[in-house]
Amino acid sequence: MYFDATDTYGHKFGPNSQEVNQAIQNLDSILGYLNAELAKLEIKDSINIVLVSDHGMTEVSPERTINIDDLLIGYNFNLEGEVAFADIEVSKEDLPEVFNLLKKNENHYKVYLKNEVPSYFHYSKHPFISSIVLIADLGWQIMTNKDMEINKKIIQKEITVMIIIN
Repeated sequence: MYFDATDTYGHKFGPNSQEVNQAIQNLDSILGYLNAELAKLEIKDSINIVLVSDHGMTEVSPERTINIDDLLIGYNFNLEGEVAFADIEVSKEDLPEVFNLLKKNENHYKVYLKNEVPSYFHYSKHPFISSIVLIADLGWQIMTNKDMEINKKIIQKEITVMIIIN
């Protein structure tokens, strides 16, 4: 079984929102009902319920944004991922200079070369991981100018929808 409400509402309204709290209460009720119904079965002792999550969430804001375009002015780069972490690929010629520039400006993020990412992240062996990995501090996000514009439009659209609904 998959329940998306906490993830969906967390992304839309924020992890500390009333909507997420309500979704948690609803899921708790569903799990309570499931457990009560399973208790009626003779095979209850043979059933395991395992709860998992694909990721956590924390509050972020436009004021806590690392704009990667501002840091890498004049460099041609490809960015994969965003928000909590980002993979950055640059030419082999630019790699040392770009890495050193990011390291020198390391503020509210950590920068690693692919083979130097701490082992506890389990994120350095896959061939699709870029040469440079940025990991934002908790509550901070990594974005490009384009991503920031898209987010502004989404936020404005949601504010408009909420105003119309109210």
